[in-house]
Amino acid sequence: VLNNAKIILESVDGNPIDMRALASNYTLFEGAGTLETRGDGDFMMYHNSAAPYWTITMSHDDGGEIIWNHKGKTIFSGRGRWLMGSDNILPYGAHNGPVVLYNTTNPTDPTTIDLNGKTVTVNGLLKDGNNATNAGRNSITNSSETVATLRLNVASDTNLNEVLTANFAPDAVSRINVQKIGVGALTVDWNGLPAVHRFEVAEGMLVAKNT
Repeated sequence: VLNNAKIILESVDGNPIDMRALASNYTLFEGAGTLETRGDGDFMMYHNSAAPYWTITMSHDDGGEIIWNHKGKTIFSGRGRWLMGSDNILPYGAHNGPVVLYNTTNPTDPTTIDLNGKTVTVNGLLKDGNNATNAGRNSITNSSETVATLRLNVASDTNLNEVLTANFAPDAVSRINVQKIGVGALTVDWNGLPAVHRFEVAEGMLVAKNT
């Protein structure tokens, strides 16, 4: 998106915004313009390839801007690694839904979010799929040696298992912090905290129960 131009992707009548890519590494997006989503549906990015595991870099390092104004979920699906190229590149806030990793068919190359040493804020990060086995293959990782921070924006009282169900890659948990922000109270099972480098409470309240 060049020369301060703007692309608007709009969901109408609850229908999803559906972006698909085939067999390539690419960046969403490049250039000093603006990409904006609108509407009341989900935003879906599906990457499909029978070949190697491709990388989709989420970035606005060229001075551009992504404005997430769709009200539904943001769904990443297919054989691919979504690499965070900028801090807070994913949607969060009062008008956005959670981010969902959705896997249907790929047992060896699941859908992965790579925090890449960045600070990434979401309303929730969930796993899903056409069955529990495929859903469980999706993962959160961090390929950088820099510790990444996943911030959970908790705006109203909820349980951890309602806002964070995606799996953390075992080889990356020592380089991932989880931080709770937002005014809502977050209730967790003391024995069910994610085994990450550090779990922090920066805003609001954490209620830990020993069940």
